[in-house]
Amino acid sequence: SLMYTMINSNDRDRIHIKSHAHLSGYGATVLCQSGSKCTLECKSTGCMNMDFVCLYGSKCEVSPNECGHRNKVSSDGIECPIWSESESKDQDKVLMEYIEQRKLDRVDDDINNKCLMELKMNDEDGEFGINIESLITGFSTKTKGGYHDLIRMIFASIIYSNLFISFIVFMLTFIFSWCFYSMKYRGEIYKQIR
Repeated sequence: SLMYTMINSNDRDRIHIKSHAHLSGYGATVLCQSGSKCTLECKSTGCMNMDFVCLYGSKCEVSPNECGHRNKVSSDGIECPIWSESESKDQDKVLMEYIEQRKLDRVDDDINNKCLMELKMNDEDGEFGINIESLITGFSTKTKGGYHDLIRMIFASIIYSNLFISFIVFMLTFIFSWCFYSMKYRGEIYKQIR
């Protein structure tokens, strides 16, 4: 999913983005820099509420072709991105400010809030130690370091993984087997020692 990501064509001649799944590109921004050719392919609601920002000197294309600069929905019912194209370096600055404002506007976005609640419900206990708000909005509400969150997430995922459970089952099997054979052959072991 591209949801809420920033895709930048930085130093690339061309990029091709496919946003096909339901709401997969919602809230994302595709920034096409000067000298780049950027192609965005939309299907269904994949490009709904996605910004396609083309700075001065870039070349941009959207598929389907009906997704022009002012179209929200194509004739096939495909949601189109919010397409902005700069005509000068001064307008580039305005579009960059627009991108920053869109990040702030996510807080009041209904679909953003719904996704945030869904992520919180899936991580009720905070078992992975991830600050969901910082992932979605880009702003951290806690001052813990990212390194500590990463370490906590790794240990939490190991505890809940199948690998850990398999290790526990193996150890229990080994201990019970050792006890069983120790008891079964107890007399023979003592005879060999005497």
